[in-house]
Amino acid sequence: MVRLRLDFNSDERIQNFGNYLSDITMLFVEHYPISYKSYSYRNLFKITCSNNCSFVIGLSFNGSNASSRYIGFMEFNPNKVADQREFQEVFSHLCIHCFVAEVVRWDLAVDVPISRNLCILSKDKRKYTLIQNSEADKTEYLGVHNKSGFVKLYNKTIESDLDYNLTRLEITVAGDLFYEDFLKICPQIDVAGEQQTINPYMDLPDTDIVLYELLMKCDLLERKSYFNRLGRRKKELLKKYVFSSVYDSDKFIIPKSVYAQLRHQLREWTIGIDYSILDNKDG
Repeated sequence: MVRLRLDFNSDERIQNFGNYLSDITMLFVEHYPISYKSYSYRNLFKITCSNNCSFVIGLSFNGSNASSRYIGFMEFNPNKVADQREFQEVFSHLCIHCFVAEVVRWDLAVDVPISRNLCILSKDKRKYTLIQNSEADKTEYLGVHNKSGFVKLYNKTIESDLDYNLTRLEITVAGDLFYEDFLKICPQIDVAGEQQTINPYMDLPDTDIVLYELLMKCDLLERKSYFNRLGRRKKELLKKYVFSSVYDSDKFIIPKSVYAQLRHQLREWTIGIDYSILDNKDG
């Protein structure tokens, strides 16, 4: 998903674009009731494309100052609507009337062809949420929805009914975030390797199996922390079972060249921005 901040800079510009969207002959545009609620958008439009995918435009922000009425937003998924006639028609009119359109946030997705239950998301200072139906069918979140640094790790195989293993990582990224700052919001994800030929359920006493299962429910950082609090004899007994997997943390890393390419592609949806200055900063 990509969210643009729109600045029309005048009553005439935003009114002309709003009149275009409100045209009764535009059967693919749905105009929601006008809102006067503070910090909402007065006019909200949902545009449905021929493939039944949609995007949203808001106009005239009900903010605290007079110039807020020139502000709007546009939110869309380029993969679903960018090649649709309806989107291209609306965006071409936006280019005529909008003074500046800039990316305020976008979702970066990384697909890795491995089973979801092998992926271990490490918790950090961000809010953590887990929705789990089974070991394989689980979704983990870090951060706040629609804010830069929001993370979602889920089973794409189940979500899209695929016939192969696929785990997806999604990160919400601020539009002005350079690579060095992007790395700071990237989560730590470990991937379990092949299990060694040992079986804790055959070797350990019942009480130690309970302790083993509790440790294995933790992410890798928590597991190490709790493990280090055990006594020496327990550590010697459990170590080969608790840390019997090989972990590879490189599968979900986004190289700088890929990140730069994605940011460059986002420029296609911006209006009135001089990138020469930004390019010098992004080195």
